[in-house]
Amino acid sequence: MQDIAKSYSIATVSAIVVGLGIRRAMGSQLKAATGSRLVCLNAFSSFFAIAGAGFLNAYFMRQTEIKTGIDVLDCETGEPLGKSQKCA
Repeated sequence: MQDIAKSYSIATVSAIVVGLGIRRAMGSQLKAATGSRLVCLNAFSSFFAIAGAGFLNAYFMRQTEIKTGIDVLDCETGEPLGKSQKCA
C-alpha cells in the first residue's frame, strides 16, 4: 500500500509541477494565443505533464522489482531458476 501511495503522490505532484512549469515558460505565448493555437499550446503542456507522470508512476511502482529482481521460471516446469534484475 505504501508503494502505491508513494507512486501516486509522486506522479500527481510531478504532473502539476511539469504542467505549471511549461505554462510559466510559455506565459507570453499563451497570453497572445487565441483559438486553435491556444488549444495546441494547452495540449502540449498537458501531454508532457501526463507523460512525465506516467513514467514516474511506472518507475516508482516497479522500483522494488528493479532493485531486487523478479523470479525467472522454467517455462516447462514452472520451477524458479533464480532472480533477475535485467528481466525486471
